[in-house]
Amino acid sequence: MEMKKVKTADLPAIRKELLEKQRYVCPITGRDLRAMKPINLVVDHDYHTGYIRAVLPRGINGLEGKVLALMGRFGGFVSTDRAGIAKCLHSLADYLMLHRVPQTTYIHPTHKNEVEKRAARNKVARTRYAAKKKPSS
Repeated sequence: MEMKKVKTADLPAIRKELLEKQRYVCPITGRDLRAMKPINLVVDHDYHTGYIRAVLPRGINGLEGKVLALMGRFGGFVSTDRAGIAKCLHSLADYLMLHRVPQTTYIHPTHKNEVEKRAARNKVARTRYAAKKKPSS
């Protein structure tokens, strides 16, 4: 396959071609892209090679870039180690799936359930209300 560098003016036609090829579905989230405004759909490309990959929602494109950057910063991966990053992300997905059901009997001390959250909000509101009621000297 011969690769060619395209011009910015070519991007709208490429976006249309890719959307049709993708059947108007985001390859990452599975969301239907037809309901999105064109300004929110971007032609994603690999920042190391320049190869155009797909059309993504703008936010997902940004998320992908942030994830890669964070994997390098905190995961110890070089940005070109796509296989290592993908394996780590698969492991994260497996971890999240496993822990949908509690694996321990412990609850973190800073966690608050909905009743505790409401009580905390009410306490803050009462404090603010009391501060407003105090007569000024």
